[in-house]
Amino acid sequence: MFLLRGRHLLTPRHDILLGITRETVTELAPAVGLTVEAADLELCDAYTANEAFLVSTAGGVVPISMIDGRPIGSGQPGPVFRDIRVAYERLVASERYGTPVFQ
Repeated sequence: MFLLRGRHLLTPRHDILLGITRETVTELAPAVGLTVEAADLELCDAYTANEAFLVSTAGGVVPISMIDGRPIGSGQPGPVFRDIRVAYERLVASERYGTPVFQ
């Protein structure tokens, strides 16, 4: 999970899978003008975030628009989410990281 405050992404320090997709998003963030920090997060941090999104190998980058019936930011996927998702999808589709499939 990532929470946005201004141009700063926060991700949980504890009790989270330290996976490759999370690490990839952490590495991509500076390219779209973001800093990233692993922090001790509480539920109120999510409620008050400008944007929030989840990452996973199977799902990629997925927006969170509401938690416990409360809208996050505008209640819609935001521009930072879109920037990160586009950067991630380009990386995954690139020849550097992709595996060609021959038919």
